[in-house]
This record gives sequence, C-alpha cells and structure tokens, in this order.
Amino acid sequence: MPNRFNPISGNADISDIIKAANNNFAQLDSEAVTKVFRVAANTPGFIEGKLPDGLGYGYLLYSGDKVAIACYISTSGTPVLKVAKDGYDALTATDDQLIFNSTQNILKIVQTGTATINVPSSANDFADNVTITHNLGFIPKYTAYVKPPGGYVGSPTNAQLPFFQYVLYDSANPATVAGWHINGLADVADLTTTTITFRLSIVNNSASNIGNWTFNYDLLQESIT
Repeated sequence: MPNRFNPISGNADISDIIKAANNNFAQLDSEAVTKVFRVAANTPGFIEGKLPDGLGYGYLLYSGDKVAIACYISTSGTPVLKVAKDGYDALTATDDQLIFNSTQNILKIVQTGTATINVPSSANDFADNVTITHNLGFIPKYTAYVKPPGGYVGSPTNAQLPFFQYVLYDSANPATVAGWHINGLADVADLTTTTITFRLSIVNNSASNIGNWTFNYDLLQESIT
C-alpha cells in the first residue's frame, strides 16, 4: 500500500479514528485484489491481480500509456500472453501489430540438426540417401535446406527443399535436346514417426557437384497427421 496509508492522529476523536482506520483497511482490501505500480497514468509500470475491463487475473506491463505486455488468465480460464510491437497496445493491437500472440498456434521447433551426403569424384550418375533418427513419436512438419558444394551457375548458398539442379545443353550435342534440363535433385525421401531421410540424385556428375552436400533441418511440434 505505498503512499496511500492515512496516518491516524493521536488527537483525533473516536469517529475520525474509526473513519481513518476503515479507509486504510479498505485500501488493504483493494490491494488484495489489484495492485498498481505506476506513478501516473502515462508512465511505465504494471498492474497485477484482478485486471480492468473484465480481462481476468494476471499482469499488465505498461511502457507509458500503452500496454506493452499482457499476461493473464481470462474469465473463461484461457491463458493469454500478448507482446505488442513498439507503439502499439497489446490489448487493442491487431495480429500484425503483435510480436507474440498465444491465441495463435505458433510453430515450435522441437529438434534441429544437419546431415551430409558426400559425392565422390569417381561418380558419374549418383544417388544416395541418409537417414536421421528423431524418435518424436509422430510425423512432424519440417523445414529443410541443402547447401551444395557450389561452383555451378545458379547454385544458391542454401536452397530450400526440394532443390532441383539444372544444366544447360546446347544443340551441338546430338544426344541432347537444347535447353535447361534437370540433372540433380535433393529432397526428403521419407518421413516417419521415428526418422527423416534425405535423398540426393545427380545425373552426369560434374566437378562442381563433388564434395559434401549438407542438409539443415528443423522438425516442428506440429504434426502432419
């Protein structure tokens, strides 16, 4: 009860003493429900306990005149956590004005890692795969990228799967049709409740493909099935 206690004068009559005591106890009773730690309405601070406007019980952290972070249990019993972008109020902001909103299903990474397939210099047509055990017990959604050895035109540093490698053939070679042709593929060949398998296939291998192809992946808590 900071700065709100009313001292009782020793010279007051009994009725004033009772009024002052009742007022002080009323302040204490109110603080048992809601506590406000703000000097003024437009200053940083926070409120805890029973929140205004029927939100429920929890915390409101103010950056000034706006609620920067709202963390509470709603009157329906739903946990809510909202973090606003700078200049917005977490209680009134639209979804795109929030940094975090627990009422949305946020993608959650449960496992991350790398896998490597090596293409030897002796290979012409090449195909191989590598299997990683995750043991999550469900088939997870995922994001995955591959980093080729590089050296050929159009090779990205990291390419999202599936990745197709193209090569340009010209009409001077009678065995081919002029134009761009797919001669490489990197993708996820299989995904189960326990493993993820990466696959690499290359036709007419060239020097630029020789070396390690590195797969980077994130497995998500969200399930495909």
